[in-house]
Amino acid sequence: MKKTDFIVVGTGIAGLSFALKAAKFGKVILITKESTESSSSFLAQGGIASVLPKNLSLITDSVKNHISDTLQTGQGLCKSKIVKKFIQQGEKCINELSSYGILFDKEGKNYSLGIEAGHSARRIIHHKDSTGKAIILQLLEKIQEHKNIELLENHSAIQIITTSNSKNLNKQTKAYGIYTLKQKTKEIFPIFSTHSILATGGCGKAYLYTSNPSTATGDGVSLAWQAGARITNMEFIQFHPTCFFNLSAKKNAERKLLISEAMRGEGANLILEDGKEFMHLYDKRISLAPRDIVARAIKTEMNKRNKPCVYLDISKVSPHLIEKRFSYIYKKLLSEGFDCKKDPIPVIPAAHYQCGGISTNPYGETSIKGLYAIGEVACNGFHGANRLASNSLLESYLSATSTIEKILAQKKKEEIPSHLINQPTLKRSGKLPSLTNTDTKWDKIRETMWQDASIIRNEKRMKYALSTLEEIITDIEKTPQKITKESTDLFNLAISCRLIIQSALKRKESRGVHYRSDYPKKSFFFLKETTLNKKIY
Repeated sequence: MKKTDFIVVGTGIAGLSFALKAAKFGKVILITKESTESSSSFLAQGGIASVLPKNLSLITDSVKNHISDTLQTGQGLCKSKIVKKFIQQGEKCINELSSYGILFDKEGKNYSLGIEAGHSARRIIHHKDSTGKAIILQLLEKIQEHKNIELLENHSAIQIITTSNSKNLNKQTKAYGIYTLKQKTKEIFPIFSTHSILATGGCGKAYLYTSNPSTATGDGVSLAWQAGARITNMEFIQFHPTCFFNLSAKKNAERKLLISEAMRGEGANLILEDGKEFMHLYDKRISLAPRDIVARAIKTEMNKRNKPCVYLDISKVSPHLIEKRFSYIYKKLLSEGFDCKKDPIPVIPAAHYQCGGISTNPYGETSIKGLYAIGEVACNGFHGANRLASNSLLESYLSATSTIEKILAQKKKEEIPSHLINQPTLKRSGKLPSLTNTDTKWDKIRETMWQDASIIRNEKRMKYALSTLEEIITDIEKTPQKITKESTDLFNLAISCRLIIQSALKRKESRGVHYRSDYPKKSFFFLKETTLNKKIY
C-alpha cells in the first residue's frame, strides 16, 4: 500500500508536465506500464501550433486565425471557450517548455515555423522532426531530479479505487486512488490519493495499422468507464494520412513510422503508383487539406484500384532541407532501404489520435470526483470532431496546467475513508482473460476494427464488428485468470473498441473523422456530443 498527494498514470507530455507542476505542492507517484519513453508524445514529429507575437513581424497570422482554423477543423463540435482559452496561452506554453531547456529550432532570433494541414499560416514550432522526443527527454530529466516524484516503470493501472454509490444513486462517485500491478512480481497493491490523474493517451492499437506505440490500448477510457465515468465522442478516431508502408515487410501490421505532415507543408505531394496526383479531385487545399479529408481520399483511391498504398513524393524538395528538417524520418527510411530524396515513399492511413474520450471540463475534472483526465485520453471539447494538426501537444500541456491550478484552488483537504484503506484485496466487477489465445483475440479485434469500423463505416459492418467484440468480451469475462499486463491490455482494448462502435452507431451522419457511407452528409440534429453513461450499482 502507498499513499500520495497525487497519482499520475502516463508519461506523455500531459502526465510529465502535471507531475512537475504538482510536485511543488506535494508528493507525486507517477506510473507507466512500460518505459518512460513509451508514449505517443515521445513519437510526435511535427511540433506545437502556436502564434507568437514576436514572430508576427515575419508572418501574416494571428491568434484569431489559429482559433478559427481549430474551430473549422473541429466541424462544429469544438467548445469555443476552451479553444480560445488554450490558444491564447500558446506563448505561455512555448515559454515554459523553453524554460525547461527544450531547444526549438530558430532562424536567427526567431522561431522556425512549419505549416501543416488545416492551418492558414506557418505557426508550427518544432525541434527538427522529433519535437516530442526533445520535450519528453527534457521533462524526464527534470522528473528524475525531483525529490517529490516517485517514478514507477513497468507498473499497470488495474482499477480505480472508488466509493460505492449503491445506497444513494444520486450521490457522486468519488475516486481515492488506483490499484496497481507491479509486473515483475505480479504484486497488486493500492496507491491511495484524493487526486487521481489519468494521462494514458489513446487507443490506436485498436486498429491493424497505427502510428501509436504498443502502450496505446485505451487503458484510461476503459478504467474510467468501468468506474462509472462519462465517455464522450469516442467515434472520432483520427487517422493520419501518411504512415510508411513497407511493401517488402513480412508483417506490416506493426506500428507504422509516421511521415510528418510537415513534409507536405514543405512541398511533398501525394501520388498514385503511376505518378499522377489525385488530391485535387477531393479538396482545393490539395495535400494540405485536413487529415480526415486526406485519409478518406487515400483510402478511396486504394479501394478503387485495389492497391495496398499510395505514395508521397518529396523528391522535388531541396535535398539539404530534407536532411536538415526531416533528419529522423530520412534516416529511418534509409534504414528500411528507401531514399526519399529519390524514391516516392509508400504510405497508408493509420490510426493516430483519439479525439474523444473521458468527459471533462476545461480543468480535467471528470464525472467522478477526485478523478481527472488530461491529454489525449480526455475529451474537453478542444478538438471537436477532428484535431487540427500539432494542436495535441499544446492541449496536453495546457490541460495539465489548468488541472493542477484548479486542484490547488480547492483549498479544502479531503481524507481517504478508512474502510477503503482497510480493504485488503482488489475487488473487481468483471474478470480478466486467460492468457490462452490472447494473441488470437488481439489480432481478431484489430483486424475487425480495421475492416469494419475505421476510415469509412456503415451500420451493417459496425454491427457485425460489435457482435464480434461482444463475443470476445463475454469470453474474457467468463474466464478467471491471474491479472497480468497482457490480459489487462487486451481487456482494456476490447472495452475501448466497443465504446468506439457504440458511439459511431449513435451518430447517424458524417462529420470530421467519422464518416459513414450510409449517412454521408452532416445533419444539424447531430451538432452535439455523443455521450455514453454506465450505471454503477
